[in-house]
Amino acid sequence: MPNNQNDVIQLTMRMRISGADLMQNVWHFRVDDAAGLTDEELLADMQMWMQGVESQMDDLQHTSISYEVGKVYNLTQDRPVGPVAWYSAGGAVAGDPLPSGVAALITFYTGVKRVVGKKFFGGLVETALTAAEWTSATLATLDDIALYFFTPTTIGGHGYTPVIYNRTLKTVAPILLYAIRSVPAYQRRRKPGVGA
Repeated sequence: MPNNQNDVIQLTMRMRISGADLMQNVWHFRVDDAAGLTDEELLADMQMWMQGVESQMDDLQHTSISYEVGKVYNLTQDRPVGPVAWYSAGGAVAGDPLPSGVAALITFYTGVKRVVGKKFFGGLVETALTAAEWTSATLATLDDIALYFFTPTTIGGHGYTPVIYNRTLKTVAPILLYAIRSVPAYQRRRKPGVGA
C-alpha cells in the first residue's frame, strides 16, 4: 500500500539498558513527496534517518545500552508499516553509567498550547557531566540531534517534514524551535503503551 503525500509517519526507536529497562523515543514525520512512496521505500528511509541519530547517540551512550528493532507506523492510514533495524548494536562509551532514569532532554515547541515534543536520551555516562551539568561536548551532540530532527529533509530521494503529533486531536503541528536542558532530566517510568 502506498504512503501518500501528507501522511503522518510514526517512528519508534527502542533501546534497552542492561537487557532490562526499555527506553524509547517516538518521532513523527509528514510525507512531502507528491508521488508518495512504497512501504519498502519508507522503511529504507526511516532506517537511514535512524542511522543519522544513531551515529550521534552511540558516542554518548554506555556500552550497556542495546538498540532494539524500531517500528514504523502510518498514523494517517492507521496501519503498521513494518520493523526497522538499527545499524549498530548499541552504545559505544565505557565508564560508569548514570542511573537508568537520568537522561538528557530536548524539547521541541510548536506554538500550539500544550503541544510539545520531548525526547529523552538515557544511558549516558558520568563523564558526560561536569558540576551537575552536561559538558559542552554533550550539549553540542544533543544540538546536532535536535537540528537533525528540526529541519525538513530529503531521505532516499523522498521529502519529509518533522512534526509533533497530538494524539488527542489527531493533528500535527510544525516545530518552531527547540531547547536543550543543560542539567539532567529524569525519564519517568510508564506502563507499556501509555504516555508520549
